[in-house]
Amino acid sequence: MLLDPLGFRAYDGNHAPRPPYVLNKDSPLARGLVRWWPSPQAPSGEVRDYVGKATIKMGSGAGTNYSFEASRFGHSTFGFTGATPSYMWSADVPIVGRPKTMACWFNAKNATGLHSLIHTCTSSGTQNREGLLLRGDVGGDPVEAISTTSASAVADTTTGYSANTWHHGVAVFRTDADRSAYIDGGSRGNSTTSRVPSSPSRIVIGTQGNLADLPFDGAAFGFSIWDRALSDAEIYRLWNP
Repeated sequence: MLLDPLGFRAYDGNHAPRPPYVLNKDSPLARGLVRWWPSPQAPSGEVRDYVGKATIKMGSGAGTNYSFEASRFGHSTFGFTGATPSYMWSADVPIVGRPKTMACWFNAKNATGLHSLIHTCTSSGTQNREGLLLRGDVGGDPVEAISTTSASAVADTTTGYSANTWHHGVAVFRTDADRSAYIDGGSRGNSTTSRVPSSPSRIVIGTQGNLADLPFDGAAFGFSIWDRALSDAEIYRLWNP
């Protein structure tokens, strides 16, 4: 038996999983995958991830959004309201250092302001975090990989995202001084400034570690964390299997 990675349902091999299907237990891209929340199993409550069985808690206001691009994906996604408390978080953090990779599909309702997608972080506000942001507050509206202590080191993609459009975002943290951001399989932006955040105590989706700041407004799914740095070719394949 194999698993449909988007719905956690078993299938017998005679029926193909729904695309995109590159992340399954037999895929090379699953190597090092330590957390993966593909899509909601229920409209509320606790959601368990596919690989680590870690529970993620859904803040009130978070739920499911069925206005998905059914022609390509055709399944439910996590919906966020852009206001607290619309978020998900887990205290089960499998990686405290680097290398690591974070990724998700997202559809933002606007391209203004800052939006948090996924971070490993402490619970103390916006410091001591690493993750993936949308930067609608700067020119070009890039996707950003950020490492923050008392100051931030950021890598911004060379092209940006559009509101009300599905995109794929990736943040790669290779070392303390080597990080990259990607959108839709490419447009890689790099940063070589060293930052070493404190050991994280949370994985937070849709907002910051304090469960209040920089809330995401839109829909998203496929939240993934690897304990290795994915290559450019692997990141392209995640977007275009």
